[in-house]
Amino acid sequence: MTKEPDRQILHGEYRPLVWLAAGAFAVAFGAILAWNAHEDYQQGLEEEIHVLEGQARLGDIQIEGALRSIGLVLQSVINDLQDVPALSPQMIDQRQTGLLKQFPEIHYIITFDNRGNVTTAESIDDREELNGVRSFNGSEREYFIAHRDAQPDDYDRVRLSRPFKTVTNRYTIAVSRAIRGPQGQFQGVALVSLSPKYFDTVLRQVLSNRALDAAALHNRYGDIIYRLPAPDKYIGKNIADGDAFKSYLRSDQQLTRYIGVTVTDNVKRILVFSKIGGSELDIGVSGQFDIVMANWCKNALVKLIIFVVVAALSLALAWEAQRRLHSWKSRDMADRRFQAYFERALVGMATIGPQKDWIDVNPALCGILGYSADELTRMPWRQLAYPDDLPSEGAAFERLLSGETDESEIEMRFIHRNNNIVFGNLAVRAVRKADRTVEYFVVALEDITERKRAEAANRHAQAELQATLARLNLVLKTAAEGIIGIDDERRVMFATPAAASILGWSGPEEMVGRAMHDVTGHILADGSSCLDGNCQIRKALDGGDAVRVTEEFFTRADGAILPVEYVVSPLVVSGHVVGVVFVFHDIAERKAMEMELHRSNAELEQFAYVASHDLRQPLRMVSSYLGLIEKSLDPRLLPDDVKKFIGFAVGGAKRMDSLILDLLDYSRVGKAAESVPVALSDAVADALANLKVAIQEADAEIVCVGSLPTVKGDLTDLTRLFQNLIGNAVKYRHPDRRPKIVIACERRGKWWQISIQDNGIGIAPADQERAFVIFQRLVPKDAYEGTGIGLAVCKKVVEHHGGRIWIDSVLGEGSTFFMTFPVPTNPKANV
Repeated sequence: MTKEPDRQILHGEYRPLVWLAAGAFAVAFGAILAWNAHEDYQQGLEEEIHVLEGQARLGDIQIEGALRSIGLVLQSVINDLQDVPALSPQMIDQRQTGLLKQFPEIHYIITFDNRGNVTTAESIDDREELNGVRSFNGSEREYFIAHRDAQPDDYDRVRLSRPFKTVTNRYTIAVSRAIRGPQGQFQGVALVSLSPKYFDTVLRQVLSNRALDAAALHNRYGDIIYRLPAPDKYIGKNIADGDAFKSYLRSDQQLTRYIGVTVTDNVKRILVFSKIGGSELDIGVSGQFDIVMANWCKNALVKLIIFVVVAALSLALAWEAQRRLHSWKSRDMADRRFQAYFERALVGMATIGPQKDWIDVNPALCGILGYSADELTRMPWRQLAYPDDLPSEGAAFERLLSGETDESEIEMRFIHRNNNIVFGNLAVRAVRKADRTVEYFVVALEDITERKRAEAANRHAQAELQATLARLNLVLKTAAEGIIGIDDERRVMFATPAAASILGWSGPEEMVGRAMHDVTGHILADGSSCLDGNCQIRKALDGGDAVRVTEEFFTRADGAILPVEYVVSPLVVSGHVVGVVFVFHDIAERKAMEMELHRSNAELEQFAYVASHDLRQPLRMVSSYLGLIEKSLDPRLLPDDVKKFIGFAVGGAKRMDSLILDLLDYSRVGKAAESVPVALSDAVADALANLKVAIQEADAEIVCVGSLPTVKGDLTDLTRLFQNLIGNAVKYRHPDRRPKIVIACERRGKWWQISIQDNGIGIAPADQERAFVIFQRLVPKDAYEGTGIGLAVCKKVVEHHGGRIWIDSVLGEGSTFFMTFPVPTNPKANV
């Protein structure tokens, strides 16, 4: 049944051309893939470096701010020493202790005179070592010599030492500044011993970007001052011999890039150095090259595999062409092959003569029509065909007989032996003699009955869908949310006017019929396109369940990216998923509000810092000078009303200072970096330790009924909560009875309820609600000290931990404060 091949082909005249063409195609395809991979590498590397440079700039700014805060501490210490009139040593010690409390990372505050002798020294953590420190002479120290011999341009320069270990085996940094007189004369040095952990928060913020896994702060000598992760492993190590650091020192740029193996961990990294302001410090941020470029490596591997597959296919096709050029066989062999295929074919096959008389039939055809081979070959063709389809079938055979065509394919119906209708796809090819007359026909019949039934079911489902859509049309037109319907081919069936408005289209009719991705520009939360992976909409279309997605992105028609929240649900008709419907809305405004809230919190924190440092200084000065005025005047010559006025002024300044401290406490509530399991028994113990003197003076009895649970929160805030409540119970005790305070706990479903009961003076019912309002005092100012902020702090702490607080009180008999906290979901946290 095949023609004899051309002799030139058989003799191999064109064989070299086949291999040459296959090789040229493989080389060209490989070159294109290699060029594309190189371009992807350059682009991906540049993008990651830009991310690193942005984080390095962020670290530069924040560390410079942190150093400025330490500079202000040194300036405050120097100002106290140079105050006129001079402050008492006790007052200087008190102020330095206050600075140490505000900056817990500072271990010591030390001042030297111009001969290097220690004039003042204060510490909270290492008070036992203070006597040794106060007898120390620092005139031979590097920082002392540098300040003493400094040029005028460096008179006010703040210097940082290399990290060194103290006698307590912990690393510290000496941060110093010269003390100079009005004419710039050298009078000594002010120094703070700073823990490297002071920079921990800044470096953790720098590492918040997914592209980074290491950040380090070091000086120009290569000494690592602090590094994340594993700070204890790297503090004090020197990287001056590393190629990365040498390259950085040679650069005169603010930012320096480096790609290579680092000396810290012998890992190939993408590294960016940044100089920090006018200091001698630098920050380095990096990401592991293999991790940062993992996507590129994966894509490059895929392209390599594609190249290997395409090259193999090219060679395989060339080999197949060669094989076919050499595999010509006789017609007898071709006939045997055809016969073997004929017998084993999965579709019905037959050979019939020009008059539609049966020559041969295969088993598959017998199975389709329900007859045996012997029965089938004795039946006329017209008896098997459905009568209504005979005209179209007859016309197709006439075209074959006339030589108009050699092949024909039509759909027609046949009658099964059990009288059922069989839908078939009939393909007929004419095998002709040399004179172009038909020798016989090869017939192939594919049973498409099930497909026809499925198509009919699908048409019915589509009809039901259209009816449903018609009923929903009015609802969709008035819906405020964006609603889009997608069919099983991922094309838009319908959309609401709200959806068109949100996505920037002129109207729903412009969206209908377009591909889903062309309309939504769907981007997943990780930044990848919906086309690159399985998004929730695609999963729902493939038979998934309804799901809510809180934050992904759609692309407007004008290219703008919108953060959205949506719910997607499969649309099922007669048991078949024919599409999906998703309802979405733009959450850009909500995201903007979250960013504004973050900014406001940052401003509030800055305000608290100003309040604690800048506002209190004038108050202390006012109070001090009023005291000096009072001491400088003869009490006998001072009128009583003047004495009273001075007393009012001093008292007002003290109350204002107390008010600022309470406001600072109020603003700090909820500033913990994260919630951790906190045993309330520890918080109560810390609060009682802080109130020990007041409890002993009041002879108060403290009773804790049962054990207290563990909750998720911040130990400092919870300690402040119990300290305020227990302190109030002690302060507002009844004068005629011994104070008794009972702390109890019970579980109420998903909540822990804590109660603190006292037998004090109580609170009137009308005052119980406003007791938690800031600056609200329920007792006369001259009877009890206070600012009216304590219970407001308590309310803020409890609400920050997800609970609520209220009062049950009887005036004159006592009060009970109730608080609730959520029970942690982790069972171990409830012990």
